[in-house]
Amino acid sequence: MKRTTILAAALSLTVASALGLMTTSSVAAGSLPKLTLTLAPYATIEFDGAIDPAGTTSAQALLAPGHYVAVNDGNGFTPFTIAKAAHPASLPHPGATVTAIDFAYRGAVTLRDGELVRFENDGYVIHMVSWASTPSVADASRAEADLRKGDVAAAKRYATGMGSFAGPLSTGALQQEVITEPPGVYVIFCSMNTQDGREHFQLGMFKTIH
Repeated sequence: MKRTTILAAALSLTVASALGLMTTSSVAAGSLPKLTLTLAPYATIEFDGAIDPAGTTSAQALLAPGHYVAVNDGNGFTPFTIAKAAHPASLPHPGATVTAIDFAYRGAVTLRDGELVRFENDGYVIHMVSWASTPSVADASRAEADLRKGDVAAAKRYATGMGSFAGPLSTGALQQEVITEPPGVYVIFCSMNTQDGREHFQLGMFKTIH
């Protein structure tokens, strides 16, 4: 899967590979720093999505007026500006919401195939919402125990598939999309790193949904 990041209005996006959006203080291409997850004071990640490169998908994000850069999976970038609208649009109301905090998830425990779901970061640091499908709730619990220990190889033994719903996202960012994964048991988790090198799931940032 390819990934795009929008570095940092209601905005609906249809992307053919992957898209990310960042807010920036300037659109001058020569002043752009190398894209890393340590963006301050240059930018914040406002949208980050990945799709199957063989098709297209749609996602929605809430972007305030300002300067942005769209980054396509390390394959170039495009600065653009969002102007203030006289009559700003509103995002459609989601059927469910999953909220990342430091270091856990709040919100829905059940997501439905075909449902519009909002993913948002209410934490103070960058978070993501990755997922791994498992055969059962019991296997999900075993995988979570291994994640807590930092044993990713052991946790992967219970995974039948892996992917990403959203992120990395900076504080206050949100995006929403229609869920297309088949019904089943999933563990959502954040694999961002803390300053001491631990990944967020080692601090308990995971949750079973089904």
